[in-house]
Amino acid sequence: MTVSTVTATRLRPQKDIPGPKPMPILGWKGTVLSYMHNPLQGLESLKNRYGEIAAVPAGGNSESGTGTVVIFGSVNNRILLSRADTFYNRPAAGVAAPDQSATGRKRVLLRLGPGLFGMNGPEHRHQRTDVTPAFHKNSVPFYHEVMVEEAERMLSGWAPGTVQEIWSDLMSVTLSVLAKTLLQIDLGEKAPALSLNLLRWLNQASKLPVMLFQSDVPGTPYWHFLNLSEQVEQEMTTLIKQIPGGIKYGEKNVLSMLSRRQNPSSGCPFVSDDELCGHLIAFLLAGQTTAPTLVAWTLLLIAQHPNVAEKLYDEIEKALGGRSPSIEDIDRMPYLEKVIKETMRIFPPVPITGRYLVEPVEMSGYQLQTGSDVICSIFHAHRDPAIYKDPLAFNPARWHNLQPEFYEYLPFSAGAHNCIGSIFAMRWMMIVLALIMQRFRLCPVPGRRIDVAVKSTSFPKSGMPMAIFKADGHFGSSRSQIKGNVNWFLHIN
Repeated sequence: MTVSTVTATRLRPQKDIPGPKPMPILGWKGTVLSYMHNPLQGLESLKNRYGEIAAVPAGGNSESGTGTVVIFGSVNNRILLSRADTFYNRPAAGVAAPDQSATGRKRVLLRLGPGLFGMNGPEHRHQRTDVTPAFHKNSVPFYHEVMVEEAERMLSGWAPGTVQEIWSDLMSVTLSVLAKTLLQIDLGEKAPALSLNLLRWLNQASKLPVMLFQSDVPGTPYWHFLNLSEQVEQEMTTLIKQIPGGIKYGEKNVLSMLSRRQNPSSGCPFVSDDELCGHLIAFLLAGQTTAPTLVAWTLLLIAQHPNVAEKLYDEIEKALGGRSPSIEDIDRMPYLEKVIKETMRIFPPVPITGRYLVEPVEMSGYQLQTGSDVICSIFHAHRDPAIYKDPLAFNPARWHNLQPEFYEYLPFSAGAHNCIGSIFAMRWMMIVLALIMQRFRLCPVPGRRIDVAVKSTSFPKSGMPMAIFKADGHFGSSRSQIKGNVNWFLHIN
């Protein structure tokens, strides 16, 4: 956006934005480390001390030295998320991704990093349009059947009287669903190992030593990250080769949709083989890290709230009568949808999102410079006490009448880079939760800590083991005294 001369004289420069000072010796990197060790708590302290806008010292995450700005509130959220031509998205590898001049092993990140979610401008708009049919509601009949089938397969391995690591199970089965619906590939027994590798790659990409010290020296965190990146690239290439009919002639898979658009001058596809790897990892990561994590958090919250569990069980029994959910049954479970919405309020799929500026912009009375990184806390938007009464309480009933403004509730983000798979994700979460509640009662393992780790999403740091019981209606028996930093996120006990 262009700022007029008159307006510009009224704006304060970016250097005047309040914020913490560089630490002695370590400088701005030390400041970043101190806040990002516990990112959400760090953002909370910035918000409480500086208000709706704060700045990390010059140096930040951007090479231009313009620094990092942190914003809060729906007005600033709207500016950031609605102006896709001013605020650009980063690739999946985030600031660990090199620029186009990278050489040697670093170039693997250029192939893995971008994907649809790291693209911007016309390129992003065209390629998003190409793959939209795969996630459109018209595709529901096909993927609904696959979702039910895969969820039932997972649950056939659960048995009353056992303890199940539900989060890893949910990630593996979600990856299987994605492979079958988007690629027409049956991963079979390969799903758990691939799921673990993808999660490890995403987590390593956001580790501070990887982001701050990008040197391919044996033994360093960045060296290990590049090793893992090469392994993941090989796994993505293998998957692409397994697509029935191949990329060129496949009909229903999402990568074929991307490869059909051709450059009229050359007759070649706009999307190269290298770019297909980036697209594939982006789709798989986005799906397998968000929805299953939300299901795991929902099951924990249900176990800790017997009244919610009882009401939800009664609704599911009335809607399904003991059978698997049909397409039409989903609309017969409105309370289940409210339970999921409340979980997404407390644990947003992506609690922190960011963009970098490609032109100057005004925010909160300051003129931000080109090259600045701007961070938005969806987590804090969902906890505004002016909108959400008692924000630390898990209360699905609040959604009977609550209608927050668009930029006050952002479970699937907003704007040009909003979640393309939101319909897909909601359908999957409702199916798998309905089937679990129909068959089992889950209870947190007594005495086990539940700590929340925050990377691209908020996930259980040491997994989510839960004791499995038959669906006996004894919901009050599921409650446990929960230890761990999850207590900072909400009133869970």
